[in-house]
Amino acid sequence: VLFLGPLMQLAMDCPWSFMDGFRVAIDPWFWSLCFSDMRWLRNQVVAPLTEELVFRACMLPMLVPCAGPLTAIFTCPLFFGV
Repeated sequence: VLFLGPLMQLAMDCPWSFMDGFRVAIDPWFWSLCFSDMRWLRNQVVAPLTEELVFRACMLPMLVPCAGPLTAIFTCPLFFGV
């Protein structure tokens, strides 16, 4: 639910129909172009992973004493999403 805003904006701004966008999304040529572009990899793969890992590394030391290790591991992504 938190990430529906950018998706809705993309859907409203996009001149394609839903089926045209779906055809592009399942096209292997499109994905090969994306994975060969270093900026796309940085923005869509590396940045979200490192952001999540850094956030967890900073949050878990504060959550574990309060909630215990198992509860802290499962509640940390909720704090990250909010």
